[in-house]
Amino acid sequence: MLSLIDQRTLNVTLSEISGQRKSKREMAIEDIFLDNVSYEIRTPLNAIIGLNDLLNGVAGQHMEEDEKLMLKDHIHKNADRLLTVMDDILDLSKMEKGTSPLHKTVVSLMEICFKARESVKYQVRSDVKLLHAYPKTLKDVKIYTDAKRLEQVLHNFLVNACSHTYSGTITIRVKEYEDAETKRPMLQLRVDDTGVGVPQDQRELLFLPFRKLDGESEGLGMGLAICKQIAKMFGGKAYLDPYYEGGSSFVFEMPFEKV
Repeated sequence: MLSLIDQRTLNVTLSEISGQRKSKREMAIEDIFLDNVSYEIRTPLNAIIGLNDLLNGVAGQHMEEDEKLMLKDHIHKNADRLLTVMDDILDLSKMEKGTSPLHKTVVSLMEICFKARESVKYQVRSDVKLLHAYPKTLKDVKIYTDAKRLEQVLHNFLVNACSHTYSGTITIRVKEYEDAETKRPMLQLRVDDTGVGVPQDQRELLFLPFRKLDGESEGLGMGLAICKQIAKMFGGKAYLDPYYEGGSSFVFEMPFEKV
């Protein structure tokens, strides 16, 4: 049942990406994506079924409590992975249709950054330090915004950094500035890393849906595409800093007002 629902949703999403007849390149991307979908859904689902059978079978009756807890933890992690895939698919589809409105409240800017850091701290490799850098003037600032969406942007940037940074640092940076043309106050959130970087020929493809730089990392390659859609919703932009050296730097900018 899941596969049928997913395929219908994905076909709609793919058809909306371009109103033109699909080129050979687009069809190749779609084939790769559908293969990824199958893998990303079947892998955690098979793990959940297998571990559950093991836990509740004859072998489970002779397990120590710590072994049972370990299996339950693996089941939980695979369930989270499956939910993430489903959420990303539905999220991007709703955003492209314009049916995913912002829900703004007064929130702490630094709390958003803290929650994003906490969400990935177990994904950071042992030789990598997860840092933050922001001016004191923004430390206690509250803003009127959709906290969930901002946290989602930072989370996706951080997950991307964790996947491709094997040593060094991953740093969240926050700053405010004035737009040179509109004179509006702007907020910039960026995640800098000392990872492998992005090859020049891959940079234009980064924010397209269903693109991954490698075939090893988990996920459908939708995180950055979702960030781009969120940026549009905020009247801002998301991009890769082309001048950053020594890794990658993903940037999110939007107009904002302090409360």
